[in-house]
Amino acid sequence: MESFQFELLREAGVKPRHISRLLGVSRVTASNWLRGVTQPHHLIRASADELLSATRAAMEDGRLPVPDQLPLEERSVRTAATVKKYMLKANCTDESTDDGANTPELT
Repeated sequence: MESFQFELLREAGVKPRHISRLLGVSRVTASNWLRGVTQPHHLIRASADELLSATRAAMEDGRLPVPDQLPLEERSVRTAATVKKYMLKANCTDESTDDGANTPELT
């Protein structure tokens, strides 16, 4: 299994509180990931990888990290909202490329 890229999240300004809310894990767990103490459990690894992909996309688009000039609370809110937006965008794109092969027919 590939190592969790916690450095990317730190560079983007993603904090344990953001990961906790977005993925439904404890702040302690999220903090351990960011510090490299532990890796995401295999049952949540796909969600953690989605978080990384969304964060990477937001950084490539120049949306993260948010400007340091903003007040702390505003930076936190914008960071969480940006990552969430990119995660939702990725999920919508995945669904739109689905060919319907796994979708049961309604009768």
